[in-house]
Amino acid sequence: MARQFRGDIDIYVRDFMHLVEAWNAGLLHLCRPLSPASTPGAVSALQGGCRKADVPLLIFEFDMFDPRVTPYADVYFEVERFVNEVVWPRKQREKGAA
Repeated sequence: MARQFRGDIDIYVRDFMHLVEAWNAGLLHLCRPLSPASTPGAVSALQGGCRKADVPLLIFEFDMFDPRVTPYADVYFEVERFVNEVVWPRKQREKGAA
């Protein structure tokens, strides 16, 4: 994170897009910490990058020391919803187009 947040925010987005391409990722999942304050801008830039790359993005806030911020049940629900409503239909469309 030091590399991404000590320079231009484009470095942050390019690093994620490089990972998407290198791993042939079908989605991007980001657990956003509540701090630092610069992360909302970075997330917005990342959302733009994902739109350009046509990669679904799931983001939620968390605190690794305080499960009250995003309880396990909420994380499970959001991931399940994302897979069922975004990822799975997308895979089915791709499968039908092939």
